[in-house]
Amino acid sequence: MSRHLAVLKQMDIIKDEGKLTLTDHGKELEKRYEEESVLLQKWFGQYLPECSEQDKHDSAQNMVVALTPDFKAKILEKIADMVQKNSMYDQIDSRGTLEFKDIVEYMVPGDYPVAFVIQKTEQSKDDSPFSMADRGFEHPAVLNVSQDGTGVLTLKPVTIERRNLMEKIFYSGKLMKLEYETKSDVFVPAEGEDGRYEIPADALQYTYHKEERQMVGSVKLKMYAPLANKQLHVRTAALSILMHGFW
Repeated sequence: MSRHLAVLKQMDIIKDEGKLTLTDHGKELEKRYEEESVLLQKWFGQYLPECSEQDKHDSAQNMVVALTPDFKAKILEKIADMVQKNSMYDQIDSRGTLEFKDIVEYMVPGDYPVAFVIQKTEQSKDDSPFSMADRGFEHPAVLNVSQDGTGVLTLKPVTIERRNLMEKIFYSGKLMKLEYETKSDVFVPAEGEDGRYEIPADALQYTYHKEERQMVGSVKLKMYAPLANKQLHVRTAALSILMHGFW
């Protein structure tokens, strides 16, 4: 015991002034250990809810002392991020339909590749629920989040080829024009650069599925494409983007 006390004195953690007390450095260390322990207990509670409060407390206390400082700093940084995100998931999950402004505060500015699907909104002889336009864009789409909290969803059109089995020839074509539905229920052109189409992120409505950690955004589109007979083909469809991984 005396050897351990001597080590603690040498590390300027305790001092002996008639009775053993913590030094200023020791008090700072105690405060930091307590904060680290509380963080770990929150983490245990999110991922191991079946554990008792005592088990979570004891395990957290052991970890903050046993881990090396460098390793502990790295792992606690990641754990703090996970705890913050899990708290965010709980907040978002209880809010129903979301606007982009509700979720952008949890996103870091930059480009996010997002999966998407385009489905028909009109009856068709074709049994498939998917619009041909689903293959008319490069996958994935890109959601850009700016420093000012705005966002833009960018779709890059590609040429679609389709074979006519009766005539045994291929037809090819590319989308000529794309419009998206605003919150005012009117369609406006999606304009961009280099042939890309840009849709403001706040034109979509979002919903969050806590169980899958999945955010889904949806907007109605109107597409203009050439047909084989050179007539203009106009169809509406529903675009849904799937955001997973950065949540």
